[in-house]
Amino acid sequence: MELTKVAQAINATQADLAKQSGELFAQSEIDAGQALELFAKSVGTEPTYEEWNSCRIEFINAYVRTKPQAKGNSADQAFKRFRGRLVDAYGLEAPKAQTEAALKKAEERKAKQDALEARYADTSTRVLKDLLSNEYQAQAKNPTKKSAILKELEKAVSLRVKQEAEGQREELKAVRDELIAWIRTCNDLDRLALAHEMMNPDYDVQAETVTD
Repeated sequence: MELTKVAQAINATQADLAKQSGELFAQSEIDAGQALELFAKSVGTEPTYEEWNSCRIEFINAYVRTKPQAKGNSADQAFKRFRGRLVDAYGLEAPKAQTEAALKKAEERKAKQDALEARYADTSTRVLKDLLSNEYQAQAKNPTKKSAILKELEKAVSLRVKQEAEGQREELKAVRDELIAWIRTCNDLDRLALAHEMMNPDYDVQAETVTD
């Protein structure tokens, strides 16, 4: 059945609204990513509690100014959600307020961590995981026998994995930032076209790799 002009107009309006919805949502994701990057730059990689709290207050004040209809503790809840995304995107954890006792404990933990790192500095991650696996197997065969080194290996592997993940995040960010900077200053259409092709999610890097 042929659509009436009214029905056609309604369908066109629905399509337009859906289009606007997609555009707004895409832009909100872009804006959210930029917001995360800006906050991460503001606090740095190892912020003190005072630095973090100062930036948190600026964020909340800006949130309330931009969204005056926010009620109650909605701004605090918004920052809580934002903080969770900061952890996912940059591994940034909110530092805790430091009392004298807490500082002393933190120094003791840091000293133990440094000693653990030094002890296994020349041991690869793969070997560390193998050593831990062997300890688990020995424990399974003789559950009543306590392993003196099991806890230490667990901490060593956990620490190494965390460090490697942080290093990878920093490396990825550095490469992305450099690539974006190059693209912004590039006026060579051929280079940009090639970069566009290679950055396509469907681009098969292995298929294009030339081996001697």
